[in-house]
Amino acid sequence: YGPAETALLAALVYAVLALRRRPARYVQTLTALLLVGVAFNALSLPLTALAQQENGLGLLILLLVGWSFAVSVHILRQALDIPVPASVLVNIGFFLVAYYGLGSLFGLL
Repeated sequence: YGPAETALLAALVYAVLALRRRPARYVQTLTALLLVGVAFNALSLPLTALAQQENGLGLLILLLVGWSFAVSVHILRQALDIPVPASVLVNIGFFLVAYYGLGSLFGLL
């Protein structure tokens, strides 16, 4: 699942940068998005393992997810030279394509 998700992210980043005529920013943008994903996953995995209904770690995980989304919005806003609302939409589009595309491919839906 992980390699397919990475390949899909690479293709989506290339496509949106090509649409905005900024293909020279591809390596930098993809690297930033991948490293943000690694960093936030490294932070959230131990919390997920320890989370229980009573200890409130679920809220902390939710805050990490929101922070990760905000960082991704910022990265794409800078790379694509678009306003924040447009970057939010691009990020939501990335998520939906990954969720439905990979979910269908791997039979998770």
